[in-house]
Amino acid sequence: MLIEKIAKRNFVDIDIEVFWSGENLADAVAAGDGYDIIYLDIEMNNEDGISTAKRIRKYDKNVLIIYVTSYENYMKESFVVRPFQFLVKPVSEKQMETCLWQPMKT
Repeated sequence: MLIEKIAKRNFVDIDIEVFWSGENLADAVAAGDGYDIIYLDIEMNNEDGISTAKRIRKYDKNVLIIYVTSYENYMKESFVVRPFQFLVKPVSEKQMETCLWQPMKT
């Protein structure tokens, strides 16, 4: 909802798809679904966010992966999948907005 709020405030059309499991997300990417940005948590059902990102990277090396998690201790481990950002909950609206627009500035 926060991403939708930021996009609406900035007059940007976005499409958001929510996956409740890392397995389903990785399967969608493997099936050819393309995404510009993927927001991942570390702790998820069945498959953790690091494993999910490793599977995603097999099929899409360029998608921006942003971790949004309460588990700061996984930050170093996440580097293997080259995340764009690692945000620690609670995430402020300002942090999320910066994270959302930063790729467009580069």
